[in-house]
Amino acid sequence: MTDMQMHFTENDLSEMLGTMLRQRTASAKDLAHRIRVDPRAAEGYRAGRHLPPLPVFFRIVGALGDDIREALQNPVETHARLTAEIDAAERAAAEKRRIRDALAGRPAGVEAVSPASEGVQAR
Repeated sequence: MTDMQMHFTENDLSEMLGTMLRQRTASAKDLAHRIRVDPRAAEGYRAGRHLPPLPVFFRIVGALGDDIREALQNPVETHARLTAEIDAAERAAAEKRRIRDALAGRPAGVEAVSPASEGVQAR
């Protein structure tokens, strides 16, 4: 087994899926509605108590995106990819803030102050 390979038990996978489902759905009822299952079953998936049967898993992927499937199949690689995507998005956002601030005549790194933050109510 290489450093990048990892073995997961069914319990590990159900806990990982449960964590992702809790992060991406508001409640068991929300998940149940999205994937057309009983709310009690959805709560079990969100709690990480058990894995869904394959047809339900495909509905989860369809409802919540392919990152879920990919994360369960290749957690290390998916983590690295998502981290790189987040870093790129943060760099792009910082560049847009720099341009916005330059257009507003503010020095780089100086945040704009809204009237509400100064205790002045907008009219």
